[in-house]
Amino acid sequence: MAMPSPPAQLQSGATALTTPSTSWTYIAAAADTVADLKSFCERKPQVCSTAQYLAGSLEGKAKYSAKLVYEWANSTAPTPQSLAKADPIRTGSVDVKMAASAPVNSTLRIEDLIPEWRGTIKG
Repeated sequence: MAMPSPPAQLQSGATALTTPSTSWTYIAAAADTVADLKSFCERKPQVCSTAQYLAGSLEGKAKYSAKLVYEWANSTAPTPQSLAKADPIRTGSVDVKMAASAPVNSTLRIEDLIPEWRGTIKG
């Protein structure tokens, strides 16, 4: 009910024909529906017990799934201690001061990083 309604020209079929005129019409319809649902379980107890079982089962699955997601999210999230030991993330240009003072861990030269030519020269 809180979602916006489409313009009248976009409404089709029963929606356009049965639009209530006031908010009181909505409230009366909701009250009649609740009263009918209360007596429904008296008329069809088997259907209500099956629906109650399904609702309980769905509630249990939803709670269990939420618990699994919560545990997963908390177990994979880095703790502040592990963040302190991690390398800082830098984006953009290389910080010249940091690059000059950083120890060199690689023995590769730029020539080592360039792949050998494997194609043929056409002439």
